[in-house]
Amino acid sequence: MARFLFVVPPLVGHVNPTLSVAGELQAHGHYVAWVGYREVVAPRLPDGAHFFGIDTQVAREDLAIFGEKAMSLRGFAALEFLWGEIVPRMARDMIPGVREAVHTYQPSVLVVDRQALAGALVARTSGLPWATFATTSADRRECLGDFPKVLDWTDDRLRELQLVGLRLVVSGP
Repeated sequence: MARFLFVVPPLVGHVNPTLSVAGELQAHGHYVAWVGYREVVAPRLPDGAHFFGIDTQVAREDLAIFGEKAMSLRGFAALEFLWGEIVPRMARDMIPGVREAVHTYQPSVLVVDRQALAGALVARTSGLPWATFATTSADRRECLGDFPKVLDWTDDRLRELQLVGLRLVVSGP
């Protein structure tokens, strides 16, 4: 049977949807594990879940500030905060832990939350297949189709993150 590794960000609304998918995979005889921030993800997983915890370099206070700020922003300001600050910082922070989990667990495929880009970067450099896990139907390209400059800006953030992230994955922190 296949070995699935879920790569999740420290966001409850992104962890919870993986539980039913993982349960279904296990019901069909597959092996399932998660990798993510220890403090946030581990308490959400079922008892006995195979979990690789990342001890964040991002201070607990920073996570609280991120959460408060994210809840207060709307529209393009929220988008800028997400793609300009949270997603890149989280990717850089998660790469070593995701790389170690892949090395230890030897998954067949990674199931990567679309905001936990470290998983896709590690999969890409490891030659592993990955599937993007989206907790909402909102698509960046579809939502921003009428705002080409904003879409270009998010594309630029993703390109920059891939260049930096791939260097981190290949060379280490």
